[in-house]
Amino acid sequence: MNTHLNILVLTKRQYTNKDLIDDHYGRIREIPLCLARRGHRVSGICLSYRKRQEGIHTDDGVCWESVNTGVSLVPGLARFARKTFQSLKTCDVLWACSDSLFGVIGYILSRRLNKPLVFDLYDNFE
Repeated sequence: MNTHLNILVLTKRQYTNKDLIDDHYGRIREIPLCLARRGHRVSGICLSYRKRQEGIHTDDGVCWESVNTGVSLVPGLARFARKTFQSLKTCDVLWACSDSLFGVIGYILSRRLNKPLVFDLYDNFE
């Protein structure tokens, strides 16, 4: 019996003035790396409010896809949600983290596909 999960991480790309991909920074990077080292298949989609290189970035076993919002937030958020929806179809669980926006997007999409959701609100230690 396979006990490994296909985990999709949904987060923003920059927080605390550091970049998840460029700076290899933070727990939102480190936790997926640890899960991948334990044999889980982990991928992530991260949203950047700043102009960054979009596309696929592989980081020590975790495959991140970066999407920029662009000048107008709505088209960028729509692309981000569409990519998340497509990726979520093949995952066992969605981990939405960082800001409440990602929790809301994760909740809506996970409900549509009947997938479990873990919501990790950054800096909420309750």
